[in-house]
Amino acid sequence: MYLEKGARFLVRADETFSVQYKKKFDLRDENNDLANFKLVREMGLPSETLNKELDKQIAMIVVKSGDVLDTIMDEIDASEGTDTGNDE
Repeated sequence: MYLEKGARFLVRADETFSVQYKKKFDLRDENNDLANFKLVREMGLPSETLNKELDKQIAMIVVKSGDVLDTIMDEIDASEGTDTGNDE
């Protein structure tokens, strides 16, 4: 049974029903997160760890397939470093 927002219903004492929720509920604004990650990358901070973490966060937003995401995470971990995009 699917209910619309604000729907009301009565259940008799002898009736049973179930409510199903998604396992993960996230109010994350992915576009805003991507913009913030880009701003941090443009700062050119000399931290390999930070840049790898940014790469991982971006990958988690962009890639939805678990197997592909696992491969990308392994590639990021194995990489020597990440180009920050600032060649100053």
